[in-house]
Amino acid sequence: MDVYINDQLITKVNLYSASVSYRVNVFEKLDLPYGTHTIKLVNPAQIGHQSAVETRINVDAFDVIAPILPNAPTDLHAQPDFTSVGLSWETNTDT
Repeated sequence: MDVYINDQLITKVNLYSASVSYRVNVFEKLDLPYGTHTIKLVNPAQIGHQSAVETRINVDAFDVIAPILPNAPTDLHAQPDFTSVGLSWETNTDT
């Protein structure tokens, strides 16, 4: 899985496992500056990699950890295409 943050490739995560695994943290990014960010996960199995037999990625959660937790996100958008789903949102600044 290719992980993009703010349209920049951050890392490639090998999701292969000989057995089924649940609730496994496969990626974290701890040094993002405070502000709005876009996360995009791309499944290379969808774009012609013959070694990948599974064509889907299940995402269980995104955790936002900050010294001061932001208000609930608003205006959440999922933008699917044939190879990826991009998520973006705005932070609700109402108190």
